[in-house]
Amino acid sequence: MFDSKAVKSHFSQAAAGYDSNARLQQSVMQNALSLALNVWPESGRIADIGSGTGLLAKTLNRSSPVFDIAQLDIAYGMCVTAQSHSSMVVNGDACHLPFPDNVFDGVFSSLMLQWLDRPEASFSEMARLLKSGHYAIISTFAEGTLKELKASFTKVDSHSHSSDFLSAEAWMQKARDAGFSLRQSEEKNIVEYYPDVKALMRAIKAIGASHKASSRKRGMMTPRQMKTLEAHYRAQYGNRQGLPLSWQLLYMVLRKD
Repeated sequence: MFDSKAVKSHFSQAAAGYDSNARLQQSVMQNALSLALNVWPESGRIADIGSGTGLLAKTLNRSSPVFDIAQLDIAYGMCVTAQSHSSMVVNGDACHLPFPDNVFDGVFSSLMLQWLDRPEASFSEMARLLKSGHYAIISTFAEGTLKELKASFTKVDSHSHSSDFLSAEAWMQKARDAGFSLRQSEEKNIVEYYPDVKALMRAIKAIGASHKASSRKRGMMTPRQMKTLEAHYRAQYGNRQGLPLSWQLLYMVLRKD
């Protein structure tokens, strides 16, 4: 289970420097937006669930100012940053959306659902507020994300040090169970490279993606543990480009029938 307080805290702390570090998140958002513009109406009300610093609203206001964007994020620091991009910014829970039924012409959620204890509740909420015949565009991390780090940590101790991620099929089934029909899905693996484990872990922390499970081990790693982690990671996965870190992405185009 995820620690919701840790989710709020990590992303609030990351807010100030988030956009300068979150190149992957920005690329994923742009890809998801391209899918959205193929199925959304030419104007209307859009709910951005897990809006972060407001990149979707910023992008749409620049290129398609006909959309009215309602932004929602659980991290207060993110909401403060997002205020400059939309007149409606809500500091709220994606599993209990404070919007009426059937009022939005589109729903967008990019790289948020994987941090929820009950993503099925958020899927149901997004279906509730979306108008019939309209589309939700979702991107999320799937099984295989951080696989190198997860495997290397097993050589350090028996504790969980990285988050678990659902399989692509499990994500798609949760969407169907919420009443959506899956109109399109796409999986993509992105690998980033770092010079050493410390740089890799700093990058993860800078985008708020550090371990958030309630069962996670608290406290700093010892120098000996870091040395063991580095040695195994480099021996098993290192190459001329550095130490690889995988992100398994899933995009879904969902229709509320």
